[in-house]
Amino acid sequence: MLMPEVQQRARHRLLVFGGFNSASFTLLTGNLISLYLIRLGADNTLLGVVAVIEYIAFFFLLVGKQFVPRVGVMRVFAWAWLVRYIAVIPMLLAPVVIAPPLGPTAAFALVVIGALGFHAARGVGIVANAPMFSGFAEQDGRGRLLSQFQMIFAVVGIAGGAAVAWLLGPEASLGAYVLFLSTGVALGFVATAIVFSLPELDAASRSARTSTVPRPRHSPTVYCRPNYAASALTVSRDARPFARHGVAFRYQSAVGCRSRRRHARSGDQHRRQREGESGRKAG
Repeated sequence: MLMPEVQQRARHRLLVFGGFNSASFTLLTGNLISLYLIRLGADNTLLGVVAVIEYIAFFFLLVGKQFVPRVGVMRVFAWAWLVRYIAVIPMLLAPVVIAPPLGPTAAFALVVIGALGFHAARGVGIVANAPMFSGFAEQDGRGRLLSQFQMIFAVVGIAGGAAVAWLLGPEASLGAYVLFLSTGVALGFVATAIVFSLPELDAASRSARTSTVPRPRHSPTVYCRPNYAASALTVSRDARPFARHGVAFRYQSAVGCRSRRRHARSGDQHRRQREGESGRKAG
């Protein structure tokens, strides 16, 4: 648990980060990228591909969870944010490579690679969202912190979008798009520097390292495999009523896993009793 004065400084920095991050996000995603591609000569198919790339972030959330126990939740957040803005830099070179001998295909590839890297790294970093808001505020102040952060993100995003629409204009050159994208990258690096200044949440990192279920030593019919959702994979060869081939897979909590072990032992005892009774009858 962080000291109150450390939490207060972290909350202030987090809100400042929200402003820079929102401005950067507005300049590097959404309509601006679509207009940039249209200005480069892209067709509707490529526009759709780039628009869908945004949703891959949720798949990379699982990757971020793998790094938290080793690196720490805030360090994962900071390094992922740094990588995501570095990944956008190839987009800025698209107007240069569109000329012969490379041509439009190379320019489109740079934009797609930049968008892919941006959203993949974003998915790795957003694993820190929930621990961050819970670690930098007491329980009764978390809702206020979250609402302030969302308010700043929304206001800056709306203002940034309006500024882009007013300054860009319908006849903007590729140089103007590169200028806006470069501004977004610069603001993103400032936001990343703020993240690096935030304190590490040791409690959240320790929780990720210890949220495992030990494998049982004395129950050969039940095995529990730990994962970061604090769930267990239970395999029971005595669950034949529930599985056609004699092996049942079921996700359970750690408590459910222990209950399953007791059930398996009880099933072994009943099975041995039935086999004994069948032997006596056959004899």
